[in-house]
Order: sequence, then structure tokens, then C-alpha cells
Amino acid sequence: MFVAAAGAALVAMVARICAGNPKYGEHATLLERTLADAERLREEFAAARVRDETAYERVVAAQALAPGDGRRAQLDAALFAAAAVPLESAGHALHGLHLASDLLAVGNRSLASDVGCAAEFFGAAIAACAYNVLVNHRYMKERDGTSEQAQQLDAVETEGRRRLHDVRAGVAALLAR
Repeated sequence: MFVAAAGAALVAMVARICAGNPKYGEHATLLERTLADAERLREEFAAARVRDETAYERVVAAQALAPGDGRRAQLDAALFAAAAVPLESAGHALHGLHLASDLLAVGNRSLASDVGCAAEFFGAAIAACAYNVLVNHRYMKERDGTSEQAQQLDAVETEGRRRLHDVRAGVAALLAR
């Protein structure tokens, strides 16, 4: 979650700097919206870290239960819930990639590398979240609901790869000017 929070902080920084420059006045609405969204995302990633820790604590608690007495069902439920947190965070990181992409329209060459770094951080966050979803699925015996989570994850990863590719190309074009 930390790498995604860093991406959100970079997006907010770029939006804030551009919003303060009259040269980018025509993008004021985009910059204000992007800044607000990036700040919300940064807070969301901080909160997600706590939710992720809590979810993992539930997995550990379920693992400590004596065999029988519904241990397996409780463990599977805890693992499913533990997969839901990074899955949600992956979706937020994808939103961050969209914000980074939107900033390319502003055309600030001096901050293009910051936009690129933010996008890379969001891409890394999606990949890291995917690992956490998949490892939780791996240890489940009953896989009810995991196919839906896996489909959601696949959609986020696919869109994330495409969006990251587009941002890389956009940053390269800005830096080439």
C-alpha cells in the first residue's frame, strides 16, 4: 500500500504545482479534481494498510483454532476476506493510473517524469496486490467466491497494463518534445 500511496502523493504534487501555474489555467477543473482524488486515494491506501493487517490477524487467529469446530470454514472465510482487501486496493491503484494518465493532457514536460513515476508506482501496487489476492486463494480449500475475485483481479491487471503502457508512451512523447 505504501508504493500506491507514494504514487498518489506524486499525482497530488503534480496537480498542485500545475494548478498554481497560470500557464495551465485551462486545465484548472481537471487539476482540482485530480488533486482531490489523489488526496483521497492517499488516505485510502493508508487505511487499507490497517485493514490488510487486521485481515491477516484474522487468518492467523483462524489458523490457531483446533482442528474441527469449523476451523476450516473459518480459515477459508478469513482468507477470502484477506484477499478482498488487496483486491480493492488494486482497483484504487488502477484509479490512480487513470489520474496519472489524465495529467498527461496538461502537458507539463518538467513534471512528466513525476507522472511516469506515479504510474510505475501504481502499476507495481497492482502487481503486489495481485500476489496477495492469489496467495490467499491458494490456501483456501473451499473456493466459493474466488472465481469472481479472480475475474475482477484479471480485469484490473489487464486494464492496468494497458493504462501503464499508455502513460509510458505519453511520458516519452512529452520528454521528446
